[in-house]
Amino acid sequence: MYRQIIIPESNSFLLNLPAYFVGRKVEIIAFQTDKEDIPESDLRKLVNERHDQKQRLEKLLQFIQKNPIRLPRNYRFNRDELYE
Repeated sequence: MYRQIIIPESNSFLLNLPAYFVGRKVEIIAFQTDKEDIPESDLRKLVNERHDQKQRLEKLLQFIQKNPIRLPRNYRFNRDELYE
């Protein structure tokens, strides 16, 4: 069983499942819960995880800006070559 409690910031959410779920039937249920149902330690963990994600994203964006990918001037993406 895998349980994750989140406080969404938008109406979409990307869920990364554990590797042992791959290839199996998985049921995903989402429902609203009261904050009283979530232990205080879990709430702190949620806030810290969200803060850590924002810091990682900021570092990633800084890295990408400092290290841009340089492609040849005449480069064209060929979707057919992608699947060969």
